[in-house]
Amino acid sequence: MPLVSIITPAYNAENYLRETVDGVLSQTFTDWEMIIVNDGSTDGTAAVMESLQDDSRIRLVHQENGGVSSARNHGLRHATGKYIAFLDADDVWLPRFLEEGIGALENHGLDLVVQGQRMIGPKGEKVGGLYGDIYRAIRGTPAFPSDSHQLVAQLALGMSFAPCRVLMRRDMPCVREGFDLSLAGTEDTDLWIRAAIEGAKFGGIKQRNTLYRRHPESASQDIAKMEHNLTLLLEKSFSRADADEWFPQWLRNTAHGMIQAKMARKCYRTNRLEDWQRHIDNATTLISVPAGNSALTNRLAAVLIAVPGSEPILRNIRAGKHHILAARLAQKLKKMKKI
Repeated sequence: MPLVSIITPAYNAENYLRETVDGVLSQTFTDWEMIIVNDGSTDGTAAVMESLQDDSRIRLVHQENGGVSSARNHGLRHATGKYIAFLDADDVWLPRFLEEGIGALENHGLDLVVQGQRMIGPKGEKVGGLYGDIYRAIRGTPAFPSDSHQLVAQLALGMSFAPCRVLMRRDMPCVREGFDLSLAGTEDTDLWIRAAIEGAKFGGIKQRNTLYRRHPESASQDIAKMEHNLTLLLEKSFSRADADEWFPQWLRNTAHGMIQAKMARKCYRTNRLEDWQRHIDNATTLISVPAGNSALTNRLAAVLIAVPGSEPILRNIRAGKHHILAARLAQKLKKMKKI
């Protein structure tokens, strides 16, 4: 029985699947199984999968098209490893991803570990540019609070990470339940929230051992659809039987406010300035942080510096001067089209 089960949903991934598999084959840790789920592809994905059968650790599964969450859940039903990793068919791991992730899980008593990432484009080119460098410099090394309520708050307020960055225990209740098929684009954050409420211990690895591929079509996702999907996630979380314990009213308001801030950023990028101002006004009204919660203030500020017009919000949450200066710099660079 392998120690790690890698779940790879594949839909029309003929151009990237081989590179993804090569990244797994290059791992310094070798006790794994890879379950590739063909999610009803209509291109040459099935042929690429058939060419991978020389390695007995790679298992091939086919299903009718059901979406990425359905494919991941299908893969989970076939998994036998102690740990689970989710690797989409266009993302790539660097050779030490599994070794370092398993070391963190087993040596530090973690239930879920998140590794750093680099953003790449369709052809493997670096993306992110100068803003990404500014963001990382202000944000610092990612850290997860040990207090479950703080962790849930940060996740509800927009802390997110792609599934390809995660290694987690398979015996966790949230993993057995799988991904929620009713959510689109937020099903991974929903899983992390459920894990945190269960009391899972999260940890992070600074090294960027993951290459996360960003496609032009994903960057230009419909703004209204994105807002709808994010709101559905919050509505599900806030409707839990124990919601009052985990999501006090200020957190619910601020979570909706952070959605408005994200929408403002999108509108500004697409020159929809009236909509941008409306979202900024909504965010300014909704976002607040209880006094003394500096960790949460810093987390929000690190996100808000990317939002043009966010200075009033940063002042409202008592962000540091360096955050406000970074926000000003980011907006100037955006106007100059440097980022």
